[in-house]
Amino acid sequence: MAPYPNAMKNDIKHLLVSASVALAALAAGPLLVAAACAQAPTAAELAAGDPKPQPPGPTSPLTIVSGDKTHTFQVEVADTPEKSELGLMYRKEMAKDHGMIFDFGEPKETTMWMKNTFIPLDMVFFDSEGKVMTVVEGARPHSLRLIDPGMPVKGVIELNAGVAKEDGIKPGDMIHHKIFKNAPSAHGG
Repeated sequence: MAPYPNAMKNDIKHLLVSASVALAALAAGPLLVAAACAQAPTAAELAAGDPKPQPPGPTSPLTIVSGDKTHTFQVEVADTPEKSELGLMYRKEMAKDHGMIFDFGEPKETTMWMKNTFIPLDMVFFDSEGKVMTVVEGARPHSLRLIDPGMPVKGVIELNAGVAKEDGIKPGDMIHHKIFKNAPSAHGG
């Protein structure tokens, strides 16, 4: 999963242009529809992309405090445009207690998508203090649907689908990680 990067806008533009051509052809007749659809990429073709399996990178500890429970994860940090654009794309699996944290720096409006992401994910969007703002559960692999937290956020944590529900992670919970001033080491943990 990765933020919707500027470089990927061409894929969406191509899809929109192809759809427009198909609609125009539909008005012109069945033979033109077949020709227009033959040139438009299918959802499977767009999702398949160019497989580039990525090995997991270095991790750091992250905890989420939900009520009286603390949940511990090991997360990779996507803190550069390149790491953010690649995200968890092409990964075939991820350990249950692992994830990836995207640090956008200052809070900003953002959208995410699942293009070339093979594993279903939960997305935990947070503010500058580490407070969970919203949780999106069960993002579908390969989906081109844009996932919008509906507010400016500092970043997002991607976890295996089902983990947020199982652990009861919800808005208002607190995340502790080195990207915040509340890092676990600051609390002796």
